[in-house]
Amino acid sequence: MIGDALALELKGQEICFQPGAYIAHAGKVNIGVHWAGLSSWLAGEGLLKLKLSGNGLVFLAHMED
Repeated sequence: MIGDALALELKGQEICFQPGAYIAHAGKVNIGVHWAGLSSWLAGEGLLKLKLSGNGLVFLAHMED
């Protein structure tokens, strides 16, 4: 179930998260894929994570149980 939407401001940082949490972005934000590793896959989180970096706003969905 999807809960709240979060707005994060990137100021030259880089963040990684589950691809299903991405909603949108504004500004000069670069989108890529990051290898999460075997331990992430074994934990049920997948092999890849979405990586965003740069400057701007990123909107993410906060997943609730």
